[in-house]
Formats: sequence, structure tokens, C-alpha cells
Amino acid sequence: MVHTSLENQFYRQAGRPGAKTITKQRHPWWYVIWITAALASGGCNCNPPPPVSDASATDSGDDDRSADGAIHDAGQRDARLDSGTDASGDGGVDAGRDGGFDSGHDSGRDAAADAGGVDVAMDVGPPSWIPSRVFGQRSLAETAYNEVVPGRVFHPGGVLVDRMPAPTPSRLYVWDAGNNRILALPHAATCVGGSNAGAGCTEHGGCGSDGQCTGPLDIGLIRVIGQPAATGYSACNGDNTREAPASSSSLCAVPYPYQISPLEGPRGNSMAVDSQHRLYVADPFNNRVLRYGDPFASDGIADAVWGQPDFVSRACNQGLSAPTASTLCLGEVDRFYPNYYFSAGVDVSADGNTLWVADLGNHRVLRIPTAGAAADLVLGQGDLASAEANCTPPYPADRLCKPNAVRFDEQSGKLYVVDGDDIYARLLVFSSPQSNGMAAQAVYGGPAGSTLKWARGLTLDPTVANGVWLADTDNSRLLRYVEGAVDLVLSKMNLIDVGCIGGMIGDGLIYPQVCNPHGSLGIDREGNVYAGDLQEQHVERFPVPFPAPGAGHARSPDLRMFYAGTFHANQIGASGLANPGDLLIVGDQLLIADRQRILFWNHYAQGALAAGNASGALAAPDMHTQGDQNLTHGLDFTALAHDGARALLYAAHGPYLTAWSTAGGLASQRAPEFQVSSPLPLRGGGSVSFHSAGIDVDAATDTAWLSDAQGHRLLRVLQLSNSSRQVDAILGQPDLSSVDCNRSRGRSSPAADSLCIPTQVRFDRAQNLYVVDGTWEGNGNQRVLEFDAASLPPIPSSALFPEVSAARVYAKASLTAVDCNPDTVSQPCTPRFISFEPGTNRMILTVDGYGNPLDSRAFYYDEPIPAGVTAVTPSGRIPLRFNQAAASAWDAAGRLAILDHTWNRAVLIQNPPP
Repeated sequence: MVHTSLENQFYRQAGRPGAKTITKQRHPWWYVIWITAALASGGCNCNPPPPVSDASATDSGDDDRSADGAIHDAGQRDARLDSGTDASGDGGVDAGRDGGFDSGHDSGRDAAADAGGVDVAMDVGPPSWIPSRVFGQRSLAETAYNEVVPGRVFHPGGVLVDRMPAPTPSRLYVWDAGNNRILALPHAATCVGGSNAGAGCTEHGGCGSDGQCTGPLDIGLIRVIGQPAATGYSACNGDNTREAPASSSSLCAVPYPYQISPLEGPRGNSMAVDSQHRLYVADPFNNRVLRYGDPFASDGIADAVWGQPDFVSRACNQGLSAPTASTLCLGEVDRFYPNYYFSAGVDVSADGNTLWVADLGNHRVLRIPTAGAAADLVLGQGDLASAEANCTPPYPADRLCKPNAVRFDEQSGKLYVVDGDDIYARLLVFSSPQSNGMAAQAVYGGPAGSTLKWARGLTLDPTVANGVWLADTDNSRLLRYVEGAVDLVLSKMNLIDVGCIGGMIGDGLIYPQVCNPHGSLGIDREGNVYAGDLQEQHVERFPVPFPAPGAGHARSPDLRMFYAGTFHANQIGASGLANPGDLLIVGDQLLIADRQRILFWNHYAQGALAAGNASGALAAPDMHTQGDQNLTHGLDFTALAHDGARALLYAAHGPYLTAWSTAGGLASQRAPEFQVSSPLPLRGGGSVSFHSAGIDVDAATDTAWLSDAQGHRLLRVLQLSNSSRQVDAILGQPDLSSVDCNRSRGRSSPAADSLCIPTQVRFDRAQNLYVVDGTWEGNGNQRVLEFDAASLPPIPSSALFPEVSAARVYAKASLTAVDCNPDTVSQPCTPRFISFEPGTNRMILTVDGYGNPLDSRAFYYDEPIPAGVTAVTPSGRIPLRFNQAAASAWDAAGRLAILDHTWNRAVLIQNPPP
């Protein structure tokens, strides 16, 4: 497989904010690093530089992972996975949870965010925008990707091994960044064969001479730090939708609520333990370091904090304008620029008396005596009140640029620090540091023939003097340095190859690669190395002995942890969503296109706030599989439409349309009635290809409008439901050979008759046709066009290219405007989906998170077609918080459902205001 490097992604995106790779691929861990403080605090880059005009397809979501779907979840779900969850799944806190939140933790939480287990009175009370149900999450405070369970992870960004005295298995800690938690494991696996068969083990030696420590981990023994329970909880400080206060039992690894793309924003961590088995963790977006008494002998609640005056505060530098000896800035919640907070690191002396902290945001490393709160030594700055950014290469040896990992070798007195951006990452060595601002005695880069790249992780090697393992993150390799020379490499066959690549030769059954290792690397008593794979969402163990670089093969892992036959983050299940693409209500069923499956809930308007498990799924053999590749062809469903007259549900997925019968209501695993594939025949002869992200059906005529995102055009399909279907009209292009953005003029030249990456298509109640002309993250024309019903060609059309122009535009000041309106609080920018209320024709318009502030991402138009108005402005905005507001749908009773693409949920508003 070929993978886009972070370096290329960074420069490509920095050059044109909002752009992203359109074609499906298995992405590495690149980050959304171009978002500025203005965007996060409510501003907008209202004129992003245009993407290339020949975009090949529409992106089904900004958090795309692998679309090849070659490996499926085996569908086996341990009953113990639900043992820590309330039976109703109602979002309440389990009585038997480990540790629990501080008693005051929820005191400031919004009432709506805590209503997880409250039954909602469906038809009483005044109209309001308050959600009555949530689908895909256990409460309105959660935004988890898929289902959170103890045996799966989401961005494992660091592994720590607490080497226990034999014969006790060494313990492991895994930084489960995407779930804002740490998983504490009493051992890594179980013995297969040998005298201790079935026993918990980490080292192979614990299994006896004929045994191997490769059996499945007993997930019932996993302990969780940072969340109230192992199942269902993943939020930063208990609430991903607001800047919630911290507590002694919470963690914040991801800067919610401003992290728009969770899959593109993993965070690493280098954790540490002392000789008393106390755990020390840098808590990035709470800007603090926490100490836990031995988590296997205590309650998993922190008992000491550095960087903050208490367990509730979380501000960078405690809100001060400059750092002090007692403050930290590991991550700023309200902005990503300019420091790019993607890792954190701490080390501790064996006696627990001294901390070393990589204070990334202040570009310094601190030494802190644990008996107090203040540092007594700073490296990277001249004094404890400075935070100068020294990030212009070449970096000086006495200054630091975003240090992210630190390790102190008590045997040699050497302090190792990783810092620097991109290919300028470096490993510094300070010998017996004793003075503020002293220079490193040694500075190391990559081995000869290559550079380091976004290196973010460091661990001392206990098996060799002066040995240290480095996570060379975006080069997807692990390097061991001994006295500055690289003598071993894991995840590659030599010291030259870099990136997440294919074609390597291993010496075992598991492919010999870990992609984008991040944070600390675990090393057990035998010298086996553990690393988290950020791309494929598991932890791998590389067993000794290791071959020398250039030996002709790479060392294969002998154990995959948190792997269950799928590389998806967390667990695919009946109640979780993974960047859902569209939403529809058909009869008494609510449908959500969840990547390569369609989930549906029966009687969707009834019950508790948390809707819980879906009633069934289409296009998947079971609830624990993402999709049936023979049906989906490895492509996500991006649009749904219903033909009520013929009882047919249509789902668009690239060059395919799949149709199911809805007669009698959808039933799980129902086989499709038919599937249509590109190209489609043209009326009069020939054919036309399509790659669709939008469809709507005129049931009265068996006609559909289909958006062809690759060809930047709309296709009208006659007789859609039968084999005589054909295209009779094409809008947006002058002829069949024209397939470029805005009729080959590029994104800077939109017009009333042109399109650039059209996606959703919808009819209103008067059969006027609307198209969302643009897609996620600033791509396309970023507007909505309305074509009057009277202007559409008759059926059938006498002209294949009837040259119809839009009558109205939404989210732009004119039909030729490129820029968004600068007032993105009350005016939409980057629109994504629309829907129409029955009877009134009120239009709901939702927008992408890139372009509008957090509380202005859903708008309504009481009269979407005012007489004499070309550029229509909204009547108001819906006062609900969304991340990437997506599809919406009304039912016949006037209920409104709205999907949130990257908060992985849909909310139902039972009684919207008139």
C-alpha cells in the first residue's frame, strides 16, 4: 500500500486550507493543523484557497480510513464487554465503576448533557430545539467513534511496561487517546502451551519452556483510568461538547469540543512509573501531570497534580500571559495553531522524588521536585518565565521546539529529549543537567540516508547501557540509539525505508510493520518491544532477538493486542456510528448510512434519550461488521432517498446505486431489489458515467436527480426503478466531454449554470430542485443552488444539455461569489445538507465545522424562496451545538432529526418551534 506522508499532507494542506485527499485510501495520522485561533474561537477562513479544479470524487467524510474493507470483524462479542454498562444503556454512571468521578465533577454540566437516562415526554411542553433522543451515543455528552469497550482502542498513542519482578507478569499501560483514557493491563496475553497454559503472561518465560505468551487477553481484567467505566465512555472530562472542568478521575487527550476530525487528530503520550509502581501521566489538554497510586492496588483516581493549583483547573499556564515555575502548557483547548499539540511526555526518578516534564507549549523541559509544585530547573529557555518558540531550523542546541518526550537515565545521568517538527525532529542528550538553559551535549538526527520525521516517543532500553528507543512516528519505524548510533530498527528491513509501506519480508505470520507509532514504547523484562499502531488501531509486540538492519528481513510481531479481526477504531456494534454519511426517516423507522452499512431504528420517536441499539442493518451480515464487500464494493454510502410510491429505498455509493424494498418496513439483512452501476445509458444513445454523493427521487414520475461529483454535474435519470432507466438531461456542463469544476474555469469562477463537486440533491414541497454545491472541508463551490421547478426540462427532455441556470443561491452573496459572508455566526459558510419541513416548506441548512463557529452550524429558512431575492439569507440558527452538522430529515409529524458527522450521532427534536 502507498500512504500519504505527514510531510506532504502538511505542506499540501497548509497551502490550501480545507483541502484533502479526495480518493479513498488508508490514511496515516496526519493532523488538521491549519485551523487557526480565529476558527476555533468562532472566526472563519472565509476565503480558503481553492482546491484543484479537477477533483476526482467527493469525500464521504473528513475522517476517512480504509475503504478497502478487506478484513472484517469476526462478529464475536464477549458478554463481559457489557458488564460495566447500565442495562438500559441510558448514559447513567455504573454503581460498580472503578473509582468514579469526583463528587463535584458533574456540578457544572449542562442539564441536557446529563439527561442520559431520562425518559422524555414526547408530546407535552412548549416547542423547543432541545433533543428528545440521541442515536449512536449513550448521552449527549459523548461523541465516541463506534462503540467503546475495554477490548478495543482508538488511537493507541503510547505503551508503558511496568517491569514487575519475576515470576509476576509485567504490567502494561496503553494511552487510548481517542477515548481519553488509559487502559491498565495486569498482563499482555495468556500462555499457550507450557506448564502455565491459560495463565496470564507478558514475558514468554512466564509460560514455561514449551509455552508462548500469545493467547487472548482476558479483557475482564483490564482497568480503566480517565473514564467512569470501561464500556460506553470516552469523553474528555466527561463531556466532549463543551470545555468541561477537569477532575481527579478524568483525562483530556483530545481538544474537545474544537477537535473537528477525531480520526485525524491522535495524540501520543510518554508515561512513566516509579519503583513503587505509581503511574505518572501528562494530561495534555488539562495542562497538568497526574500521579496515580499503584492503579492495581488503588481506585485509579489521581492523588497528586502538577501544573495546576487543583484537580478542576485546566487552562494553559493557569490562564496567565506567561509561564511560571508552577505552570504547564501541554495543550490549548481553544486553538491548534501554532504549537500543534500532538504529544506529551513525563518521566520520574525511581524513588518518585523528581519529575521531568516535556512542556511542549512553552518550548521547554522542566525538572520538578515532587515534594512541591514548582520546577527548579528549565531546559530550552533561559529562565522559568520564558516561552520563546525556537522553531526555525536549524534549531540551536540550547533551545527547544515543542519537546514531546523525555527520559532520564539514572545510571548515566543523561537526559534524553525529543523535539522539533517534521524532518527537523531530533534527539537531544543533556549530560547531568544542572543549569537553566544549558545546551545539549549531543544532538542526533536520523540514521545515514534518512531523516527523522515528526518523532514523538522515547523509551530507555533496559537491556543495553546508553540505549534508547525512539518512535520515529511519521516514518513508521522504531529506532534504537546506543551512544548516538542507530544499531536496530523495527518495522522496517533497513535504515533507509520510511513510511507505512508494503512489500516487506518478515519472519513470522504478522506483517512486520507498525504504522505511525506514537508516544512511549513498552519494553518488558525480556526486551520485547511494544508499540501502538495509530493507523490500524492496535498494539503490537516485537519479540527479541532483533535482526540487524539490512539482514534481508524485518522482525515480525508475535502478538496483536486489541485486535479482533478488524482495523477499525473501537468496536463496530449496534449502537455506535463511525462518521455517518446520511440520514432518512421512512415510516416509523429512522435510517442512518453508517459508512458501508445502513442502520435503522424502529419506533424511533419513542423511549429514553439514549436510543441504544439499532433494530437492524442493511448491507452487513451482522451488527459487528462494517459492510458486505460484495454489495458495497468497499465504498461508503453517502446518500439515501425514498420512493414512497414504489416502496424503494435508494442508497448511493460512488458509481453504484443500491435499492431495497421498504414494503412492510425494513428488515435486517434484507437483500437488495437491484443494484445500478455506472455508466448509465443516455437517451438517444451512448452512456454517461457517474460517481454520486447525492440522490433524490420524484416518486410521481419514477425520476431521480443524481449528483455526479467527479463530473461536476447533475444527471436526471428516467424510469429509475426498472431496467429501461436512462439519463435524459445533464446540468452543470455544456457537453458530455466537459467534466471539470465550473465548466473548466476552476473554483474561483462559479456561475449560475456551473457546479464544483455537487453532493446532496433535494426537492422541496413544490418540486423545486436544490443541490449542495460543495463537500467537506472547504472543497467545491461551498454553496446551495435552487433551480425553479418551471425551469427544469420537461420529461423527457428534448435536449441532453438544456443549459438551465439556478435561480437562487444560499450561503453566498451572489451566484458568482467565491467567498463566504464574513458574518459566519448568523450566516452559513461551507453548507453540507438541507431538508424541508412538511407543509411549511421551511428549510434546514447545516454546515461543516470548517467555516462556522461551534454554535452556528445549523440554520433555518422560514421562506426559502422569497420573491425577487437571488441570494437568500437564513431566518435564524438552531441553538444546538454540532461538530460537523450533516444530514437532516423531517417526519410527517413535524419531528426533525439532525446528523452530526464527526460526533457520530443523530439527535431527534421532538417538537421544533414553529
